[in-house]
Amino acid sequence: MDKNPKYFEGVLQLRSPSLEIIDFVAAEIEKKEIVWISKTVKQKNGIDIYISSNKFLKQLAKKLKSKFSGELVETRSLFSKNRQTSKPVYRGCVLFRNYNLKKGQIIKHRGDSIKIISLGRDILGRSMKNNKKVHIRFGELRG
Repeated sequence: MDKNPKYFEGVLQLRSPSLEIIDFVAAEIEKKEIVWISKTVKQKNGIDIYISSNKFLKQLAKKLKSKFSGELVETRSLFSKNRQTSKPVYRGCVLFRNYNLKKGQIIKHRGDSIKIISLGRDILGRSMKNNKKVHIRFGELRG
C-alpha cells in the first residue's frame, strides 16, 4: 500500500541555514528512494521540511551535527496508536540551529575573547585573557 504524498512522520527545522546545509539535506533525501519531502514551510529565520520517515530524520540529524557547527534539539510527540500492534506512534521534530563557527575562530562571550578549540555538543575554547579552558553551550550564544 502506497502512502499519501502528504504523509509525514517528522519535521526538520533548519534555522539560519546556509545554502550548503540546504544542499546537503536535499542530496541526502534524494539518495533515499523511500523517503520524500511532503511539504516545506518558510519561516522568518529558516525553513521547516516535513519528511516521510522518522528513522531517516534521526540519521540525518546526526549527519548534520557531525558536518556543520550548530545546536541540535530532538523532540517527539505522541501522534496516535498503531491499530494492529497498539504501540504508540510518535512524530519527531529535529531543530538544527546553524552557527557559523570554525575551529581557531575568536568569539566574544561574557565580555571575554575566546578562541575556539573544538566544536561538539558544546564549544570548547580557551580564554584569551587568562588562558583557561572554557565550555560554552550553543544555547548561551543565542541569548
